[in-house]
Amino acid sequence: MKYLFIIIFSTLIIACGSKVINLDVDLEEKEEFIYKKGTKEKFTGTAFRYDKKTKKKIGKYQLINGLFSGPTTYWYPSGKKKGQVSFVKGKREGKEVQWYEDGKKKGEADVVNGKVHGKFIRWFKNGKKHQEIYFVEGKAHGKSMQWYENEKQEFIKTYKSGTIESEEHWNKDGSEKKIKPKEKSDEAVKKGSGDNFILKDMEIK
Repeated sequence: MKYLFIIIFSTLIIACGSKVINLDVDLEEKEEFIYKKGTKEKFTGTAFRYDKKTKKKIGKYQLINGLFSGPTTYWYPSGKKKGQVSFVKGKREGKEVQWYEDGKKKGEADVVNGKVHGKFIRWFKNGKKHQEIYFVEGKAHGKSMQWYENEKQEFIKTYKSGTIESEEHWNKDGSEKKIKPKEKSDEAVKKGSGDNFILKDMEIK
């Protein structure tokens, strides 16, 4: 019993003495690695991020040798879960999920080696599907579809390595919508070529 008390007491001392690491205050980024501020030591451990106004926890990160590694969770200042993703050696890997503050799913993407690879889906706040796009190594490839909030089809496009090969557009009332060549070009750049436009809400920095 005496030894058990010593073990418990020692554990409490260690727990009370351990510092909670604030990602924005205690750490700094240099050349893609995260270091303990003012040192050359790459950080390994758990770090948190806090909302500047409410001081509420809004992010929990795992790092190994200065790189994000393992599960990362995000919250709204209200405490509601905002998103989750895993990292392997600093790059997103696996299923990335986002939620609206009311708990409804906002977006979901498969990520491989830091790039969207597979199906991406985004929903409106009312729960209706907004977008469904297929990616290969960060570039739209295959059929891409988007809907209005009234569930009418907005467009159907076919991509090849980020470039639009064909597309059809409709207005909110279901009538056909004509798109000018310049608009098509801009849309191709915006929607098809970026590695990370899908994940822009899930910021690490």
